[in-house]
Amino acid sequence: MPSKPSILIIDSDAYLAGMFGRKFEAEGWKVSVTETMVDAEKALQKKVPSVILLEPDMNQDRSEALIKSAFAPVIILTTLSEKQEIERMKRAGAIAYLLKGHFVPSEVVAKVKSLIK
Repeated sequence: MPSKPSILIIDSDAYLAGMFGRKFEAEGWKVSVTETMVDAEKALQKKVPSVILLEPDMNQDRSEALIKSAFAPVIILTTLSEKQEIERMKRAGAIAYLLKGHFVPSEVVAKVKSLIK
């Protein structure tokens, strides 16, 4: 039997992270949630997930470093829509950039599934 896909959700908004996490769990995913980059880095030292869903924090350099060093595909899910920010995260290696206001949780799950196939 194949193992469950896993996702690490990094978002300082615990409510939204929980909402997305519950949707992934309902779809059979193993979900881990962290609210800070420090906690995310610790989690990644223990286990590499199938994919990372990242809301970049105020320290953009730290977010960029995490993307570059991650051993899993990184998808940005954020409210930041400035073109230069999108380009910066894509240059760092993010495989997609999703705007929170444009996707409901079920659409995010579907998009993540399609991106990591």
